[in-house]
Amino acid sequence: MKKNMAVAAVLLSGVLWGCMPLYVRYLTGIGLDALQICAVRFMVAGILLVTVLLLYDRKALHVRLRDLPLLAFLGVVGMLVMSALYYSAMNLTTASTAAVLLYTSPIFILIFSCAWLGEPFTVRKAIALGMSFFGCVFVSGLFGGGAAITLTGFLAGLGSGLFYASYSIFGRVALRRYRSVTVTAYAFVFAGLGALFFLDIPVLTASVQASASSTASVLMMAALAVCGGVAPAMLYTYGLARMDAGRAGILVCVEPMTATLISVTVLRESCAWYQWIGIGLILAAVLLLQSKGRSGSGNRVEGEGKK
Repeated sequence: MKKNMAVAAVLLSGVLWGCMPLYVRYLTGIGLDALQICAVRFMVAGILLVTVLLLYDRKALHVRLRDLPLLAFLGVVGMLVMSALYYSAMNLTTASTAAVLLYTSPIFILIFSCAWLGEPFTVRKAIALGMSFFGCVFVSGLFGGGAAITLTGFLAGLGSGLFYASYSIFGRVALRRYRSVTVTAYAFVFAGLGALFFLDIPVLTASVQASASSTASVLMMAALAVCGGVAPAMLYTYGLARMDAGRAGILVCVEPMTATLISVTVLRESCAWYQWIGIGLILAAVLLLQSKGRSGSGNRVEGEGKK
């Protein structure tokens, strides 16, 4: 029973993260930009997580001062910058394209691990790298003789994957010292604090008040923080603690699949046949890297807060 609950938790976390395009498109529609959306998500999520830990597990908030720069890097660079690029890619391309480009992160981790950490470059890794490269070519639309998406949107999507990879790499260092819930909470807090420097509160307030329904806008922002931040992070942490990390990494790939379905069915975004091929190649490359427990280069970090 516990094993089934763990699988369900990881799958649900991926589905919840895959619903992010719904929140981002709505909030973009009322006038918020990518950084404002990030600020709302991380500030509210950070406050909620810290409040829960203060009430039920205060020891989880104890960290050494010398580790604060690392936690700040994870929050500001690995979460805030990554999410801002991811949300921008959603608006410049399609939700499905942005989600798949985000999932090039295991490929970046593979490259960094081989170049900096001296990990062996195997045939499996070479095949996965080639699949992801051609997948990106197909997704970009270059195969069709002209870019189906803008260069800016494509680079934003790849950038989100790059910074997502940085979270995974440096997050492993933090997780050697602290529990996953501690790393997640501090990353959310620092991401929220970083977003404050770019947040124009009067503009945010005016955008909400000028929307068709200010109540609906507030509820959507709350849903973004809870259903797109705290809930999936906690669900993933629960599942990851009860199964192999490689298996969890495979299961959570329902995220880009969910985003693709939402993109096509709900947001009515078009997706050319060659882009479907690209999506399939990138997802197949990620699954290939995850197919063995030791191929951890593509795994998520425990309890990460995501995009």
